[in-house]
Amino acid sequence: MYVMIKTIKGHIFLEGRLRRRIYWPLTILYIGFIVGCGYLQSLSTGMLHEYELRLALGFIALSVLLLSFSAGVLRLHDTDRSGFSYFIFLLPIVGGLILLLFLCQKGSEGTNRFGPAPGLATSQKNKHNSC
Repeated sequence: MYVMIKTIKGHIFLEGRLRRRIYWPLTILYIGFIVGCGYLQSLSTGMLHEYELRLALGFIALSVLLLSFSAGVLRLHDTDRSGFSYFIFLLPIVGGLILLLFLCQKGSEGTNRFGPAPGLATSQKNKHNSC
């Protein structure tokens, strides 16, 4: 429960770091949610209360998109880059490829300016509790 609350807090306040092992499954999950919302919106054509359903699904898709953005920022923090590096995708043609390269790189070892490595903080806490 503590880990889940800490992860949600990190996503909201853009604090901390996110390893590749966690980032890529999250990204696949987020893409699945967005595709699912789009599919449900296409099915809602001609239904009663179509407008309300599409609006609700749009808000869900927008919130998942914002969570995806925050996960990308935390992933960039793990590579010791600012979250503003995420906007490099706005460069035509090469921006998306550069961002993908940044997201695929191994995170920095130990502590960087955005905090301790996610695995390092947990292992140090466990060492302290085992004494």
